[in-house]
Amino acid sequence: MSPHFGSARKEIRLALHTGYRHRAKRLAIRLKAHLYELTAVESLLDYTEIKCRMNLYLRKLLEQDHNNLEPRAGFKWADKDIDLSAGEIGLRNANIIQSALNDKERLFDISKEVIPVLIQEGFLEKDEVTPENFLIITKAYLQMQITYHKLLEKREKGDFLAEEPVFAAAQFQLDQHPALVEGHQTSKTEKPLKESKENPSLLYSVAMERYIEEKTKTEKWKPHTLSDRSHRLSEFLKIIGDKPIDSITRDDIRKLRDTLQKLPPNRYRNLAYKGKTIEEIIAMAPKQRLNVTTINIIVEAVASLFEWCVQEGLLLSNLAKGLQVKDNRQAIELRDSFSVEELKLIFSHPKFTEGKFKYPAYFWIPLIGLYTGMRLEEIAQLFCSDLYEKNGRWVIDINDRGQDEKGFNKTVKNKSAVRLIPIHPALIGLGFLTYHQAISSQNSIRLFPELKKTDKVGKFGKQPGKQFADVVEEMLPDASKKSFHSLRHTFSDFFKQRGLQTYVFSQLYGHDLPTLATKQYGSKFPPELMYKEIIEKLDYDLDFSSLKTEQYIPK
Repeated sequence: MSPHFGSARKEIRLALHTGYRHRAKRLAIRLKAHLYELTAVESLLDYTEIKCRMNLYLRKLLEQDHNNLEPRAGFKWADKDIDLSAGEIGLRNANIIQSALNDKERLFDISKEVIPVLIQEGFLEKDEVTPENFLIITKAYLQMQITYHKLLEKREKGDFLAEEPVFAAAQFQLDQHPALVEGHQTSKTEKPLKESKENPSLLYSVAMERYIEEKTKTEKWKPHTLSDRSHRLSEFLKIIGDKPIDSITRDDIRKLRDTLQKLPPNRYRNLAYKGKTIEEIIAMAPKQRLNVTTINIIVEAVASLFEWCVQEGLLLSNLAKGLQVKDNRQAIELRDSFSVEELKLIFSHPKFTEGKFKYPAYFWIPLIGLYTGMRLEEIAQLFCSDLYEKNGRWVIDINDRGQDEKGFNKTVKNKSAVRLIPIHPALIGLGFLTYHQAISSQNSIRLFPELKKTDKVGKFGKQPGKQFADVVEEMLPDASKKSFHSLRHTFSDFFKQRGLQTYVFSQLYGHDLPTLATKQYGSKFPPELMYKEIIEKLDYDLDFSSLKTEQYIPK
């Protein structure tokens, strides 16, 4: 045993603190890798290490074939009408070898020739071969030979792409094990690979595509989030470049994080940065930089991809964990709510008072957000059928049921987002229910049919949010921390300042209830109670008599 743990110790026992077998196996693999790093002494020649060495041997054979300028010899027997190319002979050899893989007696006989060759070639040391592993080594060697013959056949046909993963993985292994080639023998104290695996390594781009495909196929990602998520993962390729995933280091992730801190927001849309490289953009020293939240979202996206690779057996550990930028800002500082004076300024804009919005959605959606605390997309995707009377009280039903005329589904942020919200008297007084009746009479499924969603524009709320942001920027002296989401903060802040953020408020607001009893037992709070405890008490002291509401109610 290593002196790190005492020479008398023959084993180490650690509790993995999990009742799940699959997680325990993953934790054990990671623990083993960490122990290798700590000891850096004589280690067992396990399956993973054997496969690593066979992959290096395969690369060596392929290089030798490449350097051989003589034509490969085939086989021709005119009397039997047999004419085989070298590649075809190789495939037949592969089939013959395949039949020996699970035959103990044949493996034993073959090992008498294979093991001495591996020792002579420098891929094994004598004391690494034991009665327990010599057949396993022989089998791995034969598997390598099968791959070798198949790759030669592909080379004969002009297909050289199939062997690229072999060279990508082998290059990383060579960097770690330079003594395994050119006839050198391995040192007993050679530090094993941290990330070696059975299969040749995938490039980051390939792993990313498989990860996205898996998340899409299992519907773990909502369709409207796919574009944003893919963009975050692609930032690694733009900054670091495409590399085999098991050659990516923790320093690569640090470089990704540190580079993002020097880049401006919206660089793909800003003409000043069009066609420029990352280095050229950084050299321009942009005054405005990506915020901490955006940087951490990108780093976390890459870390999630690596975690998936670990779960799929493509990596042994996730080197991207824990490298986010420390955010010292308090949550309350990230986005401001609106004051009453600011609300008066915003809703005095001519687009509200003179009917200058192009579509009714741009008028109604901010008002709904102000008096319900709903998220932008929750409002923009509403169906006409989501507004109805329940026990004499008009409510908005936030759900993910149904499809519109174009087959688009509604989405919700999480389970807690599915809820009922009583409609505030101020909205009813402005004519919101009249608007709802007018749109419903047109047989429209959506409450705001003018809003569009496409593969490129993945949200119905994109344009209403932009229209509102333009108004805010025009009317307020400082709008740097204000957006449509500030309406939701304003709604929340009204009740926070009055000590009214109760469990009833949390349900109406779409947040998870904090205690087990309120989450799992009993029914949800009824709309009548939510109206009495929350909605009825909401009063911003605003005068909307100047708003041109009739302009936004279809005739």
